[in-house]
Amino acid sequence: MSHPIPDDARATLPTLTLSMASRHYGVSRQTIHRWARQLRVAMRQTTREDYVAFARTAKRHYADHVLPESKTCTACGETKPPDGFRLDRTVRGTPYLYGRCKVCLAAGRPSLQPRRRPEPLPAHDPWARDLYLQALRAFDVARSEITEYDFA
Repeated sequence: MSHPIPDDARATLPTLTLSMASRHYGVSRQTIHRWARQLRVAMRQTTREDYVAFARTAKRHYADHVLPESKTCTACGETKPPDGFRLDRTVRGTPYLYGRCKVCLAAGRPSLQPRRRPEPLPAHDPWARDLYLQALRAFDVARSEITEYDFA
């Protein structure tokens, strides 16, 4: 179904970005793009100020999000309040706490989970065998203790 072009579109579209016009008129971005092409008007490019305005609204969204009362660190296994974990807001606009606490992140402590050896591949494929041997060597190097003599 084709949406008719609104009467005010010729004056309004040049002042809005594609996303803003889509929200303003309640139609898809593709429809807005088609209207702009038919009217021969150029849409406004997204600027730094648009991103700043979006960040402000996103921060209001973060303020509504409730963090858990406590969380268990995946490295040391201790249960701590949310203040003991780093807060990250990069995943789909929702704040979440890191899996490792700030102390373990600062110490660079590895996880308590043991590293698993790579699964063996079928022996009939020489290329797959080479890849398996490379992964096995990398696993053994990661497990070995690094001493000062390794850098001499």
